[in-house]
Formats: sequence, structure tokens, C-alpha cells
Amino acid sequence: MMVPTILQMLLLLSALQHVCCLLRLDLSQPAWQLSSSNRSISLQARLPAHVLGVLAAAGVVQQDPLYGYGELETRWVSQDTWNFTVTWPGQQHRQLAACRHVLLVLHSIDTFGRVVLNGRHVLAADNAHRSWWVVLRDPSLLRDGANMLSVVLQPGVATALRSKALNAYSIPTMAVSAAGGDDTGNVLAGLSILCGERCLVALMCTTLHASRHQTLGGTGAQPLPLLA
Repeated sequence: MMVPTILQMLLLLSALQHVCCLLRLDLSQPAWQLSSSNRSISLQARLPAHVLGVLAAAGVVQQDPLYGYGELETRWVSQDTWNFTVTWPGQQHRQLAACRHVLLVLHSIDTFGRVVLNGRHVLAADNAHRSWWVVLRDPSLLRDGANMLSVVLQPGVATALRSKALNAYSIPTMAVSAAGGDDTGNVLAGLSILCGERCLVALMCTTLHASRHQTLGGTGAQPLPLLA
């Protein structure tokens, strides 16, 4: 029996995406709002976006984190919780609401993030190197009026330390190293919504049968892998 090549598999997956995802509402195009945990900072942002980049463009952060002591002076950015929010009117997804199933697709969240749709938790992301697909089978999740999607980015070090405390054994990769330019705690690590060749943030109509996947009917959302 001939084993399909990686290229053949990728072409098949691409064809399935075009056939199954009949309608798409791209939520990466409208302007998003970025706010700090206490809302003392509120700025407009365009995706893809990194929190530090948005703050620097608005003049909130003026130090270069890669020069001198700039990393220490801007470290407060990585220690806060940041909220990316987008709103859209219900008429934009009216056709999607009539679909058999609706997918919420997020291309990449770096790294720890809670995704909230109209006040309901739909995803807990913890991996920046993958896409997230969530089946929305509860029609009440999408409203006829104004809709809101929030991606709440949590500070990496604090989140990792909380995870470490839940384990009875030491996990070296969760330890906070000395101050310096590494990925464990510097201001450039995490806190971003990234973009790729596929749609970044979108609602899609699909004809795929929900029983083949984990679905969301309210609480206890489970993420769908990109190639499920």
C-alpha cells in the first residue's frame, strides 16, 4: 500500500479547509483595543500585535529593551495582564449563525491566554507554537447585537510559577533565572497575538460533524488541534 507523502497530506488538508469552511468572518481586520489590567492604559491596536510594540508606538514605552538597562526599565510590561478586545455587530455573522457548526479560529497566542466570547470562557491557551480551533455549538454564544471577543494575556513568569507550585517535583524549565536576555522572564517574551499565512482570528462555518471533535457547549471548553 502506498504511503501518502507529507505534500499530499498537506494538499488534502488544504482542500478540506476550503470545502468545509464555507463562510468566514475575519476578526483580525477590525481595530482591536489593548488595555492593562487596571485599564489605566487603553490603546488601539492592529493585529498582529505585540504588547510592547503597541506601547512603544504610542509613546507609553520609550526605552529600548535591547539597549543598556532598557529590559529592566520595561519589565513591568511582562509582569502585567493585558487584554486584547474586538467588537463587531451581529449582522456580520448572521449567515454563520445558520451554519451547522461555527469554528472560532485563532492562529497563535503567545503564550498563556484566556479567550472570552461575549463574557463566556471558551479557551485556555498555553502554547504559542500552534493554532487553536474551538467548535461553538451553542448558538447563544453569538448575539444579534454587539459581540465582543477578548484575549487576556497573562504574565508568563507568574503563570509558570503557579503551575510549578502544583507539582510535587521540580521542573527546571519553570524556574526563573537571573535577570538577563532569556525567554524565562524578559520583557520580549510572550504577550502577543501573532499572524501567519492562515487567518489569524476568525469565525468559520463548517459542515464537519461535531462528534469527531471536542465541542463547546458552555463551560469546560477544550481546544481543537489545527490538524484534527
